[in-house]
Amino acid sequence: MLDVTQIGLKIVKLREDNQMSQDDLANKLFISRQAISKWERGLAIPGIDLIIELSKLFNKSIDEILCLDDLVEIDKLNIFNGHSREFIISSILNQKLKVDISEVIYQFGPLERIRIIKAINSGILPYDKSKLAKYLSVSEQKLLYRGEKQ
Repeated sequence: MLDVTQIGLKIVKLREDNQMSQDDLANKLFISRQAISKWERGLAIPGIDLIIELSKLFNKSIDEILCLDDLVEIDKLNIFNGHSREFIISSILNQKLKVDISEVIYQFGPLERIRIIKAINSGILPYDKSKLAKYLSVSEQKLLYRGEKQ
């Protein structure tokens, strides 16, 4: 899973390190300045052809532009700070990012909480249900213990 927020920040840094405006970069890539703006704000990522062009232009590897080797650092008080929500949730579900679910569950939206609960139920995300239950609403607890006696 790609972290579109981090990719956007990387593109900003590379562009600024090379003293380029968004217009300058857009002109070199034959695209609109608005496309550059969307990348930099983490709303979109460049297609593979443009990633290759960015790699050549900035003399950086594709892995570096896509932040594939970057260490993911999170702030426990705001685990989404500086990262796309989908990247963080997928990283937790894939167990690539280790967090104590009970300590961060309050930061998830309702649908994100359901994804986490379902992953715990299915065994995809090992976690002690009894430790998590006290942080959940009654309906979330029912989902967590669906088919089980509490």
